[in-house]
Amino acid sequence: MIDTAFSWKGFGNGFGAWESKCRLRIYDTATETVVIATELPDNTGTSITNAAQYIATLVVMHYGLDPHSLVWIEHYPPTDDFEESFDQVTFPWDGKRFHAPQWRRLQQDDIARLTGGRI
Repeated sequence: MIDTAFSWKGFGNGFGAWESKCRLRIYDTATETVVIATELPDNTGTSITNAAQYIATLVVMHYGLDPHSLVWIEHYPPTDDFEESFDQVTFPWDGKRFHAPQWRRLQQDDIARLTGGRI
């Protein structure tokens, strides 16, 4: 398992790209690679939701992962205003990058099943 901070250049606002970061956990199972990208409270750049397909493409390239066996999970920790959430993001791979993301809310037992209980 990999558990690290991951940085990328976010989209910016016309004045250059924003430095962006998230927590990244990578779990290898017998049939797939599960990646959990967690939004960090001190990320002042592009959110993991707004850059989902971009970050997933970078992670696949950086870590040499198989894009066809990737399970991508977005994680938002609890805050004063919101409960903790996990969403599986699926997107087609065009041979070079992911595109057209689709989100589906997951429950804690889904995450435990996907990661073998390790989170």
